[in-house]
Amino acid sequence: MAEPPKPLPRTKLRSAPVRILIESDDELSSDVKVNIRPRPSVPNILTPHFISQNELRNSTQDLSTVIAIPDNPEVDESPKKNLPNNDSVNSNIKTTEISETSGKSNIIEQIDEDDVVDKILGLKSETSDRKIEKNATPVGSAKSAKSDNASSVEPPNDSSSEKNEDLLAIHIHRSDCLKMDRVIRHPSVIVHIVDMEKNGQYLQKTEPNKNVTYNQEQSNFILPVLTRPFNFKDRQSIIPEWDEILTFNENTSYIIKPSTILFFEIVDFVDASHSDSENASVGWHRIAWAFLKPNKTYNFKKILRLQLYKANPKMTSISTSNVPSVYTWFRSKSRKPYPSTLFVTVDSISSCKVDSKPQQRSCTPLQPEVGSEASVKSLAIFSSDGEEDSKNGEHLSAIYRLSNIEWSRLPGQSCHIPNSKIASLYPDPQGCLVVKFSHSGIFLACGTCSDLIIYAIDGVLERRLVSHQGLIYALCWFSDDSLLISASADCTVCIWDIKSASEIPLQILPHPSFVYCSTFLLPESTIVTGCYDGIIRIWWQTHACSRFWQLNQELTGHEEYVNTICPFRSREFFSGDSVGVIIHWAADEYGRWFKLNVIKLTEIHGIIINKLIPFPGNKRLLIHTRDSLLRTMDIKTSVVIQWYQGGLNDSSQCNSTITPCGSYIFSISEDGTVNVWESNTGKQMAFYSSETLTTGCGGSVDYHPFDHISAFSFYSSNYNSSTVLLLKYAKNKTSNSDVMLYTLNENLTFS
Repeated sequence: MAEPPKPLPRTKLRSAPVRILIESDDELSSDVKVNIRPRPSVPNILTPHFISQNELRNSTQDLSTVIAIPDNPEVDESPKKNLPNNDSVNSNIKTTEISETSGKSNIIEQIDEDDVVDKILGLKSETSDRKIEKNATPVGSAKSAKSDNASSVEPPNDSSSEKNEDLLAIHIHRSDCLKMDRVIRHPSVIVHIVDMEKNGQYLQKTEPNKNVTYNQEQSNFILPVLTRPFNFKDRQSIIPEWDEILTFNENTSYIIKPSTILFFEIVDFVDASHSDSENASVGWHRIAWAFLKPNKTYNFKKILRLQLYKANPKMTSISTSNVPSVYTWFRSKSRKPYPSTLFVTVDSISSCKVDSKPQQRSCTPLQPEVGSEASVKSLAIFSSDGEEDSKNGEHLSAIYRLSNIEWSRLPGQSCHIPNSKIASLYPDPQGCLVVKFSHSGIFLACGTCSDLIIYAIDGVLERRLVSHQGLIYALCWFSDDSLLISASADCTVCIWDIKSASEIPLQILPHPSFVYCSTFLLPESTIVTGCYDGIIRIWWQTHACSRFWQLNQELTGHEEYVNTICPFRSREFFSGDSVGVIIHWAADEYGRWFKLNVIKLTEIHGIIINKLIPFPGNKRLLIHTRDSLLRTMDIKTSVVIQWYQGGLNDSSQCNSTITPCGSYIFSISEDGTVNVWESNTGKQMAFYSSETLTTGCGGSVDYHPFDHISAFSFYSSNYNSSTVLLLKYAKNKTSNSDVMLYTLNENLTFS
């Protein structure tokens, strides 16, 4: 006789996670209502199952709506305990509905079914009908005991987590696909930390002078933090995936408390180039938002999926500088769900794991910036009031100190060769590849391997702008010195607003490769840039009164990289490349650019053109090539009419300049000398040579627009380059040994 089958052992529910909706009502019953079933093969998210809140949390804690989505839809058909069925009640619940008064957030996370059964239903207790205590471990706790011998659910032990937590770190993972909108091109996420007890103001710092969100901040509140933008076009994806960790230099226990709420706002910035075509205003375009009440027990150190809501930019009546607009939307009773969700993780990170190494651009609040001490903060350039700060001993800005300066060169007077030193400048250990005087003559801009440094004409450091991550190749001032553009090897052109005293660029023009040249054109609402890809790009101002530029046209014609661009007459310019081709460009009456003439000189075929400079009068063009020769070309006939010999330039980027009167040509040489020629005759008049100049392998020279002043600079990657020298002409000087000036023409005198 066959043995009867043995009874099946008690089996836990280890199928896919279940979906649980926890909703708080004004009238809370004393019973725990549960309806748990294995998830069907075809999920139906509109049919949730719910549990009352009063048995899970005490009255001082808010419980968020939790929805679990399984990784594996397969169901384990193991026998289960008889569970009450509340389908009749479930039909009245909406998964996306949120209480307007309690302010609970939608969170989607992973929950194990055995944890749900064990902790909520008390399967681990001695009696199955034993009620859950108020201090029982809640749903999703990672510290719950899973022993079958446990008689009750133990309260969570947070002592270990309290010891390990240090700084707050919020990980922004990604969102679902956003609604199709032409304005949304590169969305970002702004994180706000708000104190509910202070009527929605930003949470105050523990210390007023503490850097919480970024280095050298000046605020008593924890400022919002913005992630890097996700560019749909560059990343070739329509699903934003930021995957960025935002660190706050505050203790986690101070921020995560019942009165704190986190807001996540998805935004995009609309520049003037897209504002007209998309019928959108310039500035921040607010897309959607979500909120989360952080809790160490329920939603800490877990990937959370937050429901997004539509932004309402018009509703900003109570918003102030300390109260974000998103808090107004949160208090509103007309919240409309946005058809997407956001994935975030609230975690803690030890301060020893935060990168505190000094960098050019600070990425964390504990990371100092290099060169930030010599900033506009200590010099107050272009400040509205030119009063000296007696507390810090700050001197007046150069625009006020030198506003009444009298230049020694009279209008129309011929320029002289400088023979005395004004100052020696030390912008960078590697030297400086490009120097440029401002149109007013008060400032001298120096481009180093990464920094843009501005000096006054008397040698005083005015500003150090840190933005580029590569060598700066070209500089150009706006006509009123209010703007300055810099082209760099980091594939960008930065537009700097000098009058605003800002340390960040007004706008960054991106390029696909190294940018070797950039300049303003007449009219000065146009910027022209030359890139390594051989394409010249035309950037136009979006409006007459706007300070933003957009890409208008790309000019093709060069087969190799464009190395120099020089403005010519109004709406004309020349460009030269690395194979000796010069193209004359012009614009028609509609602003469209075209090739007016292609100049291919036989003697410079295949030779890199370093610099093109038009002579005063716009009839001749100076051509500086890497064959140790300079040439003057007649523009009308495209014929070389003069050669200048004596310099050495075969491999490096060496620049030249023409004095404003057109009499002399100054040129940098790779052997560490600066040569001077008479422009009309081609005779070498003098050269500078010194121990401080012999180490240079490339460099730049510029001549002052109103005085007999010149600036020399050399650049070397071996950290042994020379200083930037400011020289001036001194009449009746008997000796030029201090500047190592050697004259080669007996007719050259300094009387």
